[in-house]
Amino acid sequence: ASPVAWVDETTAIVRLVSYAHKDGTAAYSERGYFSDIALWDEPTCELEMLTNAEEGEFYEPMAVFKLPSGEPAVAYSLQRAGYPGFMAPLTFGYIPLSTPPDGRGNRNPVAITSPGEARWVSWAPDGRTVLYSPGDGTVMSMRPDRTGKQLVFHLPNVSGWPSHELSPGSWARDGKSFYLRAADDSLWILHRAPTPCLFAASEHSPPTPGTVSGLRQALAGVDGIRPRPQDAGSLVFPRV
Repeated sequence: ASPVAWVDETTAIVRLVSYAHKDGTAAYSERGYFSDIALWDEPTCELEMLTNAEEGEFYEPMAVFKLPSGEPAVAYSLQRAGYPGFMAPLTFGYIPLSTPPDGRGNRNPVAITSPGEARWVSWAPDGRTVLYSPGDGTVMSMRPDRTGKQLVFHLPNVSGWPSHELSPGSWARDGKSFYLRAADDSLWILHRAPTPCLFAASEHSPPTPGTVSGLRQALAGVDGIRPRPQDAGSLVFPRV
């Protein structure tokens, strides 16, 4: 195990992987392996389990952040093994670190997506907004309790690139901007407006003729989305 993220100066989040069955016998496929998430105290080298995976379940810690209440939490992904060589779609969620463990030795992980609903998720630094992509060239926004879901970005197909896949994005440290890259290597920045769940999108790669108009056309076909141009390189997605 190695630290994935630090909660504070002495406590880290680690991923523990087992290549054996729960009874200790050797496992020869993903359906017998499993992985968990734990807190590691550096001064004492003690581990405190946050999850209790079944065989064939793989918890992966992603980041440490704070919920709107100020409570620290760990974002995770969960994948289950299916038929040999086949893995089920990902589920994403979070684990509140102040929640006491249950009788099974975990902290009751909270799922925020259903299996296959998202290819990736990213939490805003303030914990109030979650962005995720279903893998179809769109980015959705929601609150940690799964309410307020809305479309905030739709990648225009103006370059003829066959794929609309978006790579996992990253937040700026101040939480005001979100960066993501498309399969055609175009870089997009979603600028967070002062009002929650409002974003403006602008392209920051070499400009492609018709990018903004193409984005307007792409959004015009989405029910309830009315793009409002702010300048030549950005659009605002209003609350609907």
